[in-house]
Amino acid sequence: MVMQYADLEISIHRQNDDTYSVDFRLSRPDSDETRTDRAELKQASLKADDLLDSLYEPQEYSQKLTSGFFTDQALKNFFSSYKSSVLSQAEMGIRLRFFIGSDAPELHRIHWELLLDPDTKAPIASGQNILFSRY
Repeated sequence: MVMQYADLEISIHRQNDDTYSVDFRLSRPDSDETRTDRAELKQASLKADDLLDSLYEPQEYSQKLTSGFFTDQALKNFFSSYKSSVLSQAEMGIRLRFFIGSDAPELHRIHWELLLDPDTKAPIASGQNILFSRY
């Protein structure tokens, strides 16, 4: 059987001076339905400058990035729910796309490829069932 991929886009935009909006959008190849959710992320939880201290320590950087990004329980729940709904299907993977809005240029400096799955603590970008890209 041929592997199929659901598209999960996570887009981050500046909402105001101290908050980002994080939008989730899931499209499955076996359905015309698109599922969406939105959460907020406080800018204080995710500062690129705070990650610079760990730039040459990938494990530490990954842990700081993951704890900062998934600080809001809704973000963690949305990601976990979307991931499990797709990966529980045989021969189904996820094409995960991180989109950083032009209104949040400071987030382009972050090494999103080092983000860990909040459930398994494994790198999101290196799993066999998740194809990762950012733009």
